[in-house]
Amino acid sequence: MAIVTACVVPGILKNAALKFRHVSSSMTIAEETLSAIRTVKGCNREDIERDRFMKDTIGSAKAEKRIGIYILIMILCIQLVIWGFTILILWYGATEVDKGKLEVGDLFSVFGFSMFGCMGIIALQGSMQGEQKAIASGARILKLSQHVPTIPFEGGKIIENFKGHIEFKNVSFKYPTRDVYVLRNVSFEIKPGQMGALVGHSGSGKSTSVQLLERYYDAEEGLVLLDGEDIRTLDPRWLHHVIGLVQQEPALFQMSIKENIKYGAPDATDEEVLAAAEIASAKKFVDKLDHGFDQQVGDRGSALSGGQRQRIAIARAVIKNPVILITDEATSALDAASEKKVQKALDKVMEGRTAVVVAHRLSTIRNANVIYVFDSGEIKEIGNHDSLVKLGGFYYNLVKRQMSQQEDIKAKSQIPPKTENKPKKVEEETSSSSSSSSTEETTTKQETTEEVSDASSTSSDSS
Repeated sequence: MAIVTACVVPGILKNAALKFRHVSSSMTIAEETLSAIRTVKGCNREDIERDRFMKDTIGSAKAEKRIGIYILIMILCIQLVIWGFTILILWYGATEVDKGKLEVGDLFSVFGFSMFGCMGIIALQGSMQGEQKAIASGARILKLSQHVPTIPFEGGKIIENFKGHIEFKNVSFKYPTRDVYVLRNVSFEIKPGQMGALVGHSGSGKSTSVQLLERYYDAEEGLVLLDGEDIRTLDPRWLHHVIGLVQQEPALFQMSIKENIKYGAPDATDEEVLAAAEIASAKKFVDKLDHGFDQQVGDRGSALSGGQRQRIAIARAVIKNPVILITDEATSALDAASEKKVQKALDKVMEGRTAVVVAHRLSTIRNANVIYVFDSGEIKEIGNHDSLVKLGGFYYNLVKRQMSQQEDIKAKSQIPPKTENKPKKVEEETSSSSSSSSTEETTTKQETTEEVSDASSTSSDSS
């Protein structure tokens, strides 16, 4: 038994550790993929992620199988020893009965066989309980695998010489799990090479419009057209190839910077990776890292700052060379310094492309060719920055509110620290100076409200 144990137990422990690593890796892949599903679909990497997941899943299954074999060998050896001792005991008992020294041999035999029979039944029952759980889990997996998606994975038209002309015609939409329409009779157009901004409060329908443009959902009513073609007739894989996306929270995977950039184009060369990083203003900070482009970004990019993660995401979008670039609140979670760098990178990337910008900061949208103002799922205003400010409606109020918030932040940052035991003369001078400063700030605020257009430009520069 000692020899069997010495041979079998190390094999069980080794394969148990291997199984744990495979399970942990597969769960990490599944979590990363599901949390960044828009990036995965947008880069047409569903097959790659599925293969990565299956590789670890199959590895785990093989390790589990080997563990089962080792355990079976151990059980057989244990059973062999037990039955050997049982036979020995029965033989010895029989000889003793034959000599007349033992009269309860038959009782002992019945007791022994009954005991082992019960052990076998108990073991079989435990095995059957495991089988029932496996059958229930397998039925659930089989049901999911047979699900047919409403939007096909691939197949459809491919537009030759795609220009990037976007048009929504009377589009209405509600999510499958809700009864309320998120978009109501929405119509807008962004011409090739133009920058179109979608502006509005949270929940007004901006991001939903972008998801319809990427065809993660189909409109309930109306049409979404690309170069005049109904988006439902186009090949989804081709569509995701010609559209680049930069989100508010960039989705980075637990791999190197180079691999994260190449995620948008797996066949890209190192030269193309460097060029994309240069355009995205990422090359300079990457070169300063210990391992450069081979630097691991950590779990969800935790080894990088917010601005650095965003620029890597921009480089990933650039390397696809998309005709349409979508930025969904790409700078809203960044501080002023990081926002300036990221916005500069975005401006370079948008040149010559159709750009759809979902944002609310003036520094991002004021240069848009056309701005669509959303409210409660409808487009309330259309125009450029200057015309919408002069209109004095939703957009004007949005600009004014943002400027007011910026002024409040600036005023708080300029409050002098409190001092104690000031001489009376100094206190009077300080009070007079503070009163004068307050009057000047009030006057400036009034002028800003009256002439929002000029002040918004100043606000944009300060951002």
